[in-house]
Amino acid sequence: MARRWGLVLAALMMLGAGAGAGCGSVDPTRSPVDGEAPSFCRAYARLAAADAGTSQDDLDDYRRELAYVGTPRGVPTAARRGFEYVIDSDHTFADGAAFAALAQRQDPIGQDALALKVYAQQIC
Repeated sequence: MARRWGLVLAALMMLGAGAGAGCGSVDPTRSPVDGEAPSFCRAYARLAAADAGTSQDDLDDYRRELAYVGTPRGVPTAARRGFEYVIDSDHTFADGAAFAALAQRQDPIGQDALALKVYAQQIC
């Protein structure tokens, strides 16, 4: 548990500078592009396991952890775009079900979210 909060604190410190930059959002493009696959898989699994009973606060914690970990080197472009959308604090999800529905959308955002989901299934 202490390790999780340490990761969350580190993510907050890393992303906090962007939040104070005027618009209140985080620049998701600053998330690492050379993260370790096992760390990415753990962070993504927490987010993917969220359901309708997962609070928005918990979901935001999972997203910050994922942002801190980043994506492994070589992630496909569409999957990285999906990742950046997911971790962008300008986009909120009421609960885990709302997050899960993202990959079912038929627009480009949904396609990128689906690419992220497929990528995570392939490497995790």
